[in-house]
Amino acid sequence: MSHFLNGALVMASCAISVLCLRRWRDGETTLLVCLSAAFWLLAIHWLLASAASELLPDRHALRFAAFSLMVIALARRRFRLP
Repeated sequence: MSHFLNGALVMASCAISVLCLRRWRDGETTLLVCLSAAFWLLAIHWLLASAASELLPDRHALRFAAFSLMVIALARRRFRLP
């Protein structure tokens, strides 16, 4: 059951990433590109978590990088940084 849920998380992360890229083509904001990259990182994290959970002890670094990228993108959008 855990592998099934991890697969669903990978699929959802990839779908959200593709939707962000699709909306980016319309508006061309860097926020959507950063969110898309963050969701790709989350998809890779969930894929590695289901495939080899004990082989990669530092796999949480991917999740940290993804959420850091989201925070940086939202801060840039909020404070109008280049």
